[in-house]
Amino acid sequence: MSLKRAERAKANFSHALSIVLPDRMMTILAVHYRLLHGLLELCMRQEHPLEYKYTIELACDFNKGRVDVKHGLHDEKFTQWLTVMEHSVAMLAVRGWKSKEMASFFGFPCIRSSITLRRCTAAWASQIAAGCERCLRSKLPF
Repeated sequence: MSLKRAERAKANFSHALSIVLPDRMMTILAVHYRLLHGLLELCMRQEHPLEYKYTIELACDFNKGRVDVKHGLHDEKFTQWLTVMEHSVAMLAVRGWKSKEMASFFGFPCIRSSITLRRCTAAWASQIAAGCERCLRSKLPF
């Protein structure tokens, strides 16, 4: 996804999904959710809503445990403020995606969503950056 090869990523994810779905091995998707940068939302949300919901629940549980281990001594867990979609958008923004590219990728209407997306991405990025900065100042691993 960081290479902005969205169509290739969708095709590869669809192939992986065809292998995972029959055996309901959603844990694999949940564990790697952070690396998939919105492909779950794009490829599963409409076509496989029950599996999508279950995978997101697993991903949230996994992420909560990961955050607790990684930030154990730190009270503020800033990444938990974001919804699943907000997290995907923020991660794509961190990888250099432009607002219009993200709007196109997720199928948002371009003009209005691009402006909204830009504002939201900036807000999320500043929240994440502020949380990271606090972690660095307190010299805790993050």
